[in-house]
Amino acid sequence: MNTTNYILELLISGITTFTWIELLFLALFGHHLSSLDLQLNTSNALIIIFILAPFCYIFGTIGDRVSEMIWDKISRKKLEDSADHEKRQEWRSLIYIHSEQLTNLFEYGKLRVRICRSWVLNGTLIFLPAPIYINSNSFIFDYHSIRLYFLVFIELIIFLSIIGAATSIKELYRKEIKFLKQQSKFFNA
Repeated sequence: MNTTNYILELLISGITTFTWIELLFLALFGHHLSSLDLQLNTSNALIIIFILAPFCYIFGTIGDRVSEMIWDKISRKKLEDSADHEKRQEWRSLIYIHSEQLTNLFEYGKLRVRICRSWVLNGTLIFLPAPIYINSNSFIFDYHSIRLYFLVFIELIIFLSIIGAATSIKELYRKEIKFLKQQSKFFNA
């Protein structure tokens, strides 16, 4: 797999992990930070992004491992029971040995699974503190009714994207098994 894609994937995962950590922190302590009056301009925003990028990568790596452990325990085993694990390993090896293009296609599918899996975890962890953050910060919207509509809208979008990502993971696993089976038949023939 292309190293750049993997780094980008871990940065995406890390940014979403960092987002829920920041939201939780601001939800709990944000009203105390308003007196600091942190002003960001273009020059120091780039410095902050440069400083945070390695932390996002680390958070992404940890988040990827945690989301994989959770996913394996919850539902992946059910999907993998439908195809013999050793057989799939054999099928995967045939693809890696015989075709770089098919290997890249297979790895792209795995990349999409990891991004969706990471979003299910991180999206859920963003979904939980978002109402606390939005309700505790009156500067977002001065009027309570507008703030409530905004909260419902944001929460609905996050919830639907989590459901969509979880559904996508299941479908991507099914397609992976089908892909491996078809390609192994081709290489064995």
